[in-house]
Amino acid sequence: MSVAENICFDDMVGPKPRFVTTHTMNNRAAVILDRLGVSLDLDARLNTLPIAQRQIVAIARALIGNARLIFMDEPTASLTQNETDYLLEIVRTLSAEGVSIVFVSHRLAEVLDIASRVTVIRDGKLVGVYPTEGMTQAKLGELMTGTTLEYSV
Repeated sequence: MSVAENICFDDMVGPKPRFVTTHTMNNRAAVILDRLGVSLDLDARLNTLPIAQRQIVAIARALIGNARLIFMDEPTASLTQNETDYLLEIVRTLSAEGVSIVFVSHRLAEVLDIASRVTVIRDGKLVGVYPTEGMTQAKLGELMTGTTLEYSV
């Protein structure tokens, strides 16, 4: 499946499937990728792309359906630092546009960097919802584990 086909997938098989020309798919996909500030070969096969670009295609697919809420589960787990920085910049841009992002991660520095608030769940129970302003990795770690953690280098 091409990048454009993947982004426009719901047009073809969604709740109201319709015939979509390649030209229309390419135009719609290009508009969404431009919104994200990303340039991808629309004819490229998805399975040939690096993980970071596949995640961007998934975000674009959600946005083409006018998603206002996107769930991301450990999106940076297999990314390099440069790819992570790039993805987090896209998340910031979407957030500034009013798109809500549920960002599930154990990388506390990333969470504190991009989130406005954090929800802590321990043993399947809600511990609380906290603003990230003034929150430290140590405090967040304590909330997550229920114990005081010592950090040393």
